[in-house]
Amino acid sequence: MTLRQCFGTGLPAMALVMAMAGLGLSGCGESAPGTVSRHGAALADGVLIGVSWPGNEGGFVDGVRLAVDEINQTSGLRGQPVRVLIDSREGAMQRRRGPAAGTAARDRDLARHIAQDLSRHGVMAVVGHSDPAIAIPAAAIYQHHGVLYLAPNTSQLSLTAFGFDLVFRMQPDHALLARTIADYFGTKGYQRIAVVQERSDTAHELSGLLVQAGAGHPGIRTAATMTFAPGAGDPDIRRLAVDVARLDHPDAVFLAANCTDSLRIVRELRHRGVTAPVYGGQDLDTDTFWSALQQWRLATGAPAGFAVPTVADFRSGVALRFAQAHTNTYGRAPQRLSALGYDSVKLVVQGLILAKAGVLGEAAATPLHLADELRYMQGCVGAAGSYHFFDDGNLRAKTMFIKALAREPSALPGAREAARPRAEPDALNFSFTTIRAEADLGLPECGDLNQHSGPWADQPAHEERP
Repeated sequence: MTLRQCFGTGLPAMALVMAMAGLGLSGCGESAPGTVSRHGAALADGVLIGVSWPGNEGGFVDGVRLAVDEINQTSGLRGQPVRVLIDSREGAMQRRRGPAAGTAARDRDLARHIAQDLSRHGVMAVVGHSDPAIAIPAAAIYQHHGVLYLAPNTSQLSLTAFGFDLVFRMQPDHALLARTIADYFGTKGYQRIAVVQERSDTAHELSGLLVQAGAGHPGIRTAATMTFAPGAGDPDIRRLAVDVARLDHPDAVFLAANCTDSLRIVRELRHRGVTAPVYGGQDLDTDTFWSALQQWRLATGAPAGFAVPTVADFRSGVALRFAQAHTNTYGRAPQRLSALGYDSVKLVVQGLILAKAGVLGEAAATPLHLADELRYMQGCVGAAGSYHFFDDGNLRAKTMFIKALAREPSALPGAREAARPRAEPDALNFSFTTIRAEADLGLPECGDLNQHSGPWADQPAHEERP
């Protein structure tokens, strides 16, 4: 699944030119590959972070810029500014739905070009790559060039399967996600789960791990597993929904598919009388997806009954402060990927802070030292929750939520609705249910420049968004 199936076209053409020309929309230190010397001499007085992302899809680059501005407004890292080198070439990918000959080879070729170009410009770290088909092969190149790499949007197990010591993921992998969803299904008392998946490696991995995790819960069993080709025609989607409707009252449907097909299937399931709640993957947590679902719900009057797991709940603590700053800066609420973009920069800075505070001091500020500090730190808290890593770069644990459109009869029992007034009739409002909670008390805020000069305080806020 690719993000371009979840979002629109990203930044307008002129905005993309501005970002690539180093003019930056937020005023943070941005440069394009063509403006920096081969060894990064033009930015030798600062910390250079590479960013690969298609435009501003999902608000990821907004989050990056906000983090850079916050750091640089407080004199940076001991007087050294943090700057970003943005590469938007992923946005030029024209991906067709369904299998396409040569697609994998083109993905690997693009990953090689982007990763090698960023590595040559003296970046200390790279964050981004929205498409796992780009992120996974690029990770090997960053490892080879000695560049720290943080992958915000890749859950496939293969990202961290090769024993790299410079590669970290920022959202739960499919194994952790599947266990968390299965545990949640168990607490809900679901016994019969219908699994519907597109025929792709990503969907197959997640669905298979979910079925395996569900088998470990007494009472949960898979009522049926159904597959379809990405971008399938309407007759195939209709037959799929009819097959689900003919099952003997499943308690829930788990749907592993891209954004466009997920919307089509949910609509057809409801049209065929399937009332069971439907759950999707975490990549569906985008404003574009939710807006389309909301428009269908308002047009038909039918409850969507659709929910996804997410790491982003902006109602307290660091997440609330981030959301307020994001709204004040850009005039709009953040998305999940905005928080991950923000946290990616803060995590690089966190590694630098810890490395420079160690026995080697300034001499420890290398990508490998940063990676070691991230790997062995007790943890830190960002806009998308806390980060604790295993040696292989996987997340040890992660607070997660089930997110659904609020103010509908199918809102999940026990869910807390986001306390936000509706600015217009079709405004997006959500309910959240905590499905995995990790203790964050005593952990510093990621990238807090003062974390060694006072108490490590990220006290949970009681204030709800007005």
